[in-house]
Amino acid sequence: MVGVSPIYRARDDAPGELARLASDGLLRPVVGDVYVSPDTPDLPELRATALLLLLPVPLQDREPVIALEAAVWLETGGSAPDPVDVYVAVHGGRRNCPGLRIHEIRVDPRDVELIGGLRVTGPARTAADLCRTRPADQALDHLDRLCAETGLTPAAVSAVLGRLPRHPGVAGAREVVGRWAARHSR
Repeated sequence: MVGVSPIYRARDDAPGELARLASDGLLRPVVGDVYVSPDTPDLPELRATALLLLLPVPLQDREPVIALEAAVWLETGGSAPDPVDVYVAVHGGRRNCPGLRIHEIRVDPRDVELIGGLRVTGPARTAADLCRTRPADQALDHLDRLCAETGLTPAAVSAVLGRLPRHPGVAGAREVVGRWAARHSR
């Protein structure tokens, strides 16, 4: 729990009740069906705690790593992603988890950090993955946000891409990082 502010999660018996309280201004949505009081500070630890509530126990046992736009959101705030991308170790069997998009991918431990007890791809790995998998303009927007909040550099992203030679999209990602580096050198 973050500070003393309670976190509320909708249950199967009344999923609309918290949404109604949010529409009345009595609660603020965080991510998925997780809410807090409107005056609760929007901190990375709060966002991490909310995401932990979304991860079902069987998925938590597979050491999930929050990734892609969800990792950017954890670091920078803003609008919560839907769905939330989660990396899990391969060969664990995919589960249908509402609000989550599960990717069976191995992640180098150097590319993982903890935020509020939640495993998340670090800014450089997050940026590398976004550059590999998203249109250039979307990736560049995320790189700018990560740079502003974490001090992410083109060199850090390039170093991660150097460790991902067999992953799809690395050549295109290098081009996106090159464009980003050129913008930052001006």
